[in-house]
Amino acid sequence: MKPFARWQKTVGDVVHRATVPATPAVILTPSYLSRWTKAAGKGERLTVFVGPEQGDPILFTVEDHFVGIWKPATHIDGDVQALDDSPWRDELPAPPPSDDE
Repeated sequence: MKPFARWQKTVGDVVHRATVPATPAVILTPSYLSRWTKAAGKGERLTVFVGPEQGDPILFTVEDHFVGIWKPATHIDGDVQALDDSPWRDELPAPPPSDDE
């Protein structure tokens, strides 16, 4: 068995998953964000692909030379708090209604 065969399968599963509407929220551990910044050089784009379900691995790519996955944090208190219940809704103004409404 190749030394990274298991790692390649794990990343391959995420790379090849269907592109469907993503989960509305992802819980991340901020102390790990700098790892993804370091993957991209000056002028390169770090692209982030989230999965359809909360807790699905997040896929990161940098151009055509870097790929990585990050398993989002999970909490014992269940799903991410809906924005409907967030105090930010009371503090920040809503956008004006569009002409389409």
